[in-house]
Amino acid sequence: MAPSFYHYLPMHMDGKWGSEVGYPKRWIWIGALLFALMVVVVLTVTLIILAVRVNSRACRDGLQVQQECKNTTHLLERQLTQARVDGWRAQAEADSCNQTALFFLGSEILSSVPDSPFVFWEIKKLNQTLQEKLAEVELLRKEKEASEQSKSFDSSSSSAAPGPAVAAALLLLLGLTLKFQDASW
Repeated sequence: MAPSFYHYLPMHMDGKWGSEVGYPKRWIWIGALLFALMVVVVLTVTLIILAVRVNSRACRDGLQVQQECKNTTHLLERQLTQARVDGWRAQAEADSCNQTALFFLGSEILSSVPDSPFVFWEIKKLNQTLQEKLAEVELLRKEKEASEQSKSFDSSSSSAAPGPAVAAALLLLLGLTLKFQDASW
């Protein structure tokens, strides 16, 4: 007997395609579900591709704007640093000019001071005070430099050096001391 490779769908004995068997309805439903699933997958992939394209354009634009902001910020930081350095140089030049002017002013005052022993002892006392104040100013200057090195450039600093009036008085005392020391020798 020859083998049979035929496969027939089972049928009821009455020969009708009944709902009990359900093969044709099942295949229709499976086909419809597969088609719906395929439509959902295609739409999802399409939406993902569109979203990536739109986001990539927005990301490129955003990165370009971010880079422009960084460049502008760096330029402004360099300009601010240069302005601070220029300000410090100008302050140093002004201090130098003030010291020179005070030196000449002290020289004029020294030429008009009379020579007397009382003035000599007073100047010696003032000279000692001057030395103490200069040591104090140097200590404050060192503390200021140490604090500036530990801080960033963001904080504005006030000068720890004495004001012009104090500097003038100190230079005058120094000049008077030198004059009387030269006179006593």
